[in-house]
Amino acid sequence: DFVHESHNVGQLVIYNIHYIVSSVFFSFYFYQMMILPSSRRVTTFLFSSSFIILILTSYFIKNTFFNSYGSAYLFAVIVISCFLYFRENFLKQNGKNFLHSYDMWLVFGYLLYFLGAFLVILTYSYFADKVPREKRYLLANLWAVQNILLLIASFVALIGYLWVSSRRVR
Repeated sequence: DFVHESHNVGQLVIYNIHYIVSSVFFSFYFYQMMILPSSRRVTTFLFSSSFIILILTSYFIKNTFFNSYGSAYLFAVIVISCFLYFRENFLKQNGKNFLHSYDMWLVFGYLLYFLGAFLVILTYSYFADKVPREKRYLLANLWAVQNILLLIASFVALIGYLWVSSRRVR
């Protein structure tokens, strides 16, 4: 049982590092995407708070199974940033078709994935403490939903790339 517990601890550390690095990456990505100073300030604040929450929940709050607080907050911040990106682009429509921007397709894929993943993480967190230890394998189905969302988001990005590439040739 000690080997199983130490494996879970190592896996939790990897998850925590992944979410912290993701927070930094998406912070820079959305900061570059935003044009309005107010949107940049909001995304900077949100991702900074996400980084701090991830650090606090990862290393100071002992999670028994999974750090759902930090990851759920990060996913919510990414969803809010996606909506800010769409708001900016709808406000600044300068005659260009919004569908001809690959960034729009990519951010839409992010929105689909992270909105669904946010709901999966919340559901997972709720049931993780309520399901007996010997039946936690049932929670794996929730991860399957998240993987399907990732596949759909990847298809959206691919379709967007093909769409934008086909429009540039003409």
